Amino acid sequence: MELGIGTAQFGLDYGVSNRHGKSAPETVDAVLAMAADAGVTLVDTAADYGQSEAVLGMRVSNLPGFRIVTKTPSFGGTVVGEIECGALRSTFKRSLKRLKVESIWGLLAHNCDDLLGPGGERLYETLAELKAGGLVAKIGVSVYDARQIERILEVFTVDLVQVPLNILDQCLVQGGPEPRARRPKLPCASSAK
Repeated sequence: MELGIGTAQFGLDYGVSNRHGKSAPETVDAVLAMAADAGVTLVDTAADYGQSEAVLGMRVSNLPGFRIVTKTPSFGGTVVGEIECGALRSTFKRSLKRLKVESIWGLLAHNCDDLLGPGGERLYETLAELKAGGLVAKIGVSVYDARQIERILEVFTVDLVQVPLNILDQCLVQGGPEPRARRPKLPCASSAK
């Protein structure tokens, strides 16, 4: 397991108890510097997080060593076809441009149901194509429960699994209340969201 910095609040008024809106530029700089000092080098973002990718793109070059993970668009249960795969490719290219990088460390399917639903294999093939092209080093999925992890691992070979984690709820990384939950033998990118 590896902890990462979630950056939704860098680009959105995010969080149920957030009373201050988006993080101010000096706060973003302080968070990234503190993370680097603490040895946390994984940064989680997404095109859906407002200006988060652009905010990171203006800063990460000043803090070398950060590994960036971003996400695909969420297709909301529609059948994944060539149009959706094209949208994934173009969104990913825009993400690279906003992040001011030529490649990133990780790309996750934002909604695991997109992989598990009709046409999910096409979405996976597109992720694998981006990896084979050297644009991303690791591919994976963001999940919310143990059943989703099991189903993904039955069908796909992924490098990363992102699970929700906070101080009060660590069931997915501790073995959880669900006895069927198996802990994947792969790197897990976790961020508190």
